[in-house]
Parts: sequence; structure tokens; C-alpha cells
Amino acid sequence: MGSACWSGDSPFEALRRATRTTKKKERLSLDDNTMTAIVKMAGGNPGAIQVCVGLKNADAFNGLGALLSLDSLGIYESRIWLFYKDVCGQSLDRMVTCLQAWQFGILTEQQLTQAIDGIENVDVDNIVKLVQEQIAKFAPSPDVDRVIDLD
Repeated sequence: MGSACWSGDSPFEALRRATRTTKKKERLSLDDNTMTAIVKMAGGNPGAIQVCVGLKNADAFNGLGALLSLDSLGIYESRIWLFYKDVCGQSLDRMVTCLQAWQFGILTEQQLTQAIDGIENVDVDNIVKLVQEQIAKFAPSPDVDRVIDLD
């Protein structure tokens, strides 16, 4: 029962469950593909469309991981563009890193929302360092490819 992936869950549903912090009405569903997800998230905002299309190469899930995180946080339309432009200095890598920081608990939803709204500044350079440290903790050991005989 301690597993993040419940029996029968797809990896996307497990990610959504693991990253959900509040009861919000998400726009994305498991029926969405990358294109429908981009349309739902951007809502016709040209800047948000540009960012969401750019996110397609941002993660192992063809951008859906980042889009699911944005959806869970309730960041849509012009706020996607503001996040990218004002908070992350027009860097998709820094944007994805901020989303990872939120997933790791380094950055709270409130801090991220206030940064997007221009209320609070976040030190993205420091956040990048902290996320890199967290990711390094999950690096495979040198023995990862070693075969262990269980007989």
C-alpha cells in the first residue's frame, strides 16, 4: 500500500496522484494526448502554446509530465507564459526544474504561485542547485548493472 503506483494505475495517474496537493478541477484527463493537453492548458494564449509545445521535449513522457504538474498546480494560459518568461527567464530547463522542485518539496505551491503573480521572488539558480542535489541522490550505484545470482 505504500507504493505511489496503485494497482491498475497508469504511470500518468500515479504521477498525478503523487503531485496533487489540493482539490482542484484539473483540465487534463487520461484520454488526452500531447496535442489535446497543449490546447487545454494554453487556452488559445500564443505564449502558453509556444511554451507547452517546447515542453514536448522536456521529459520522458513527451512533455506530459510537465503539463500534468502545471495542471495539478492550476497554472494555465497566460500564467504558463508568465512562469516561463518572468520566473524562469525564458528557459524551459529552468521551468521544468522549478516543477521538479515543487515535486521534491523544495518549492511550495504558494511560493510558485506568488512568484508567477510577481508577489515573491524565487532564487531559481539556488533551486536548480537544490534539485540537482536531490537528483544526484537517485543516481544509480556503480553496481546497477551487476547480475546477482539468486540460486
